[in-house]
Amino acid sequence: MKKSKTENSDHYYFSNIGTPALLSISHRSIEAHLTNPRTAHSHPDQLEIYYVTVGNGEILLDGRVFSVRRGDLIGINSNVVHDENPERNAFSTYVFSITGVSLPFMQPNHIVPSGHSPQIKSSGETEFIHKLMKLIEYDADLRSRHQNSITISLLQILIYKLMLMFQKNLSEYFAVDNHSEYSYNLVMNTKEYVDHHYMEDLTLDDLARHATLSSSYISRMFKHYFGFSPMQYLARRRIGEAESLLILTDEPITVIALKCGYSSPSNFNRVFQKYLGISPKEYRKNHRIIQIMIQ
Repeated sequence: MKKSKTENSDHYYFSNIGTPALLSISHRSIEAHLTNPRTAHSHPDQLEIYYVTVGNGEILLDGRVFSVRRGDLIGINSNVVHDENPERNAFSTYVFSITGVSLPFMQPNHIVPSGHSPQIKSSGETEFIHKLMKLIEYDADLRSRHQNSITISLLQILIYKLMLMFQKNLSEYFAVDNHSEYSYNLVMNTKEYVDHHYMEDLTLDDLARHATLSSSYISRMFKHYFGFSPMQYLARRRIGEAESLLILTDEPITVIALKCGYSSPSNFNRVFQKYLGISPKEYRKNHRIIQIMIQ
């Protein structure tokens, strides 16, 4: 980030931010979060900004639980697995999906620096971000959803302001004491293995062998740190990716089942129904997130 000072003011140049593009704006109601929650999924080429407009609930990022309430902001880097807890969610959210972000010393489409909390508690600053998001949406609507130099400039201001907020947002939440660091790292390694191999035919014994641990130990530690057993997390990871494919593509459900690790479409339907309460076909038909696509 280049900064030039004059006698009376500071001038900021955004050449090091990249050229951000707004992919979508989503307004999700309390009812949508309760009846149609998203399970564990990630985005390889975009970041997301969540603003909680009403209520409170829980969002899971890479296995960590964040309790959020009205006015809170959550930044989700690309490739970060995120999930919701439908049993504790009674909130509505305002979500921006953005690509083309390139910040100094960070991976593409990352907004939260390593070791910093992705949650910013409700404050005057988060309310400013909310107003700026609404201004960007208004500008996009005025321009018939086509992005121009004004939209890009507003997005650059948004990214720059968020960058400053997350940079100073260090958190003890991520601290792990020395006694538990070894087991935590082993469990994180297992989780990352699931994230990269969920489409394969994995068993608990496979995960235990990968971690060089007993299946009972890895199950106990996984549950301790993430709130799910390894196999529950595997199922949520698969279903989360299936949701994305059902929402964003027209691929046949049998193809989606295979891509998400299910050789049997009937087994895929059974697990999907167990976690979301409806079939994949019904989910695709009934999905009603209000979303503005920026072309």
